[in-house]
Amino acid sequence: MINFRYHVVSLTAVFLALAIGLVVGTAALNGPVADSLKEQVTGLRKDNQQLRQQVNSMEKQLGLEEEFAEQVSQVVLPGTLTGRRVVVLSLPNGRDHTEGVLKKLQQAGATITGRVDLQDKFINPDNNSNLLELAVTAARPTAQTTGLPGNGHGVETSSALLASV
Repeated sequence: MINFRYHVVSLTAVFLALAIGLVVGTAALNGPVADSLKEQVTGLRKDNQQLRQQVNSMEKQLGLEEEFAEQVSQVVLPGTLTGRRVVVLSLPNGRDHTEGVLKKLQQAGATITGRVDLQDKFINPDNNSNLLELAVTAARPTAQTTGLPGNGHGVETSSALLASV
């Protein structure tokens, strides 16, 4: 029969083995693994600092280039598009720059006759059949539909129709 003393001794042995395992495991991992992790963190910090310096340098260079382009445009652009009519077409990822382009076109003397802001749906491949249908049905009699690509690509066909108009 197993008595209380036997239970106490076996539980003590289990907890003692557990404690020894934790101490030995922690001591084994603290040395090489901790050193390796510290080296990696140090290396990543250096890489991060170098990348930040590169970003700062590129931002400074971009600022200088934009300043140069602005100064040159004031000399070169005026009168270069006088008497020209322009329609501005902007894609979804270029809308932030549309106003700047409009200002430069006006500075060049162009007459802006319209502005078309394409939606994300226009370049989405899932809308291919809808774009094909719209390109054919929305074409006015004055727009030539005979030269449109017949390859089944809605974006290409719609773009060709826009270009012909």
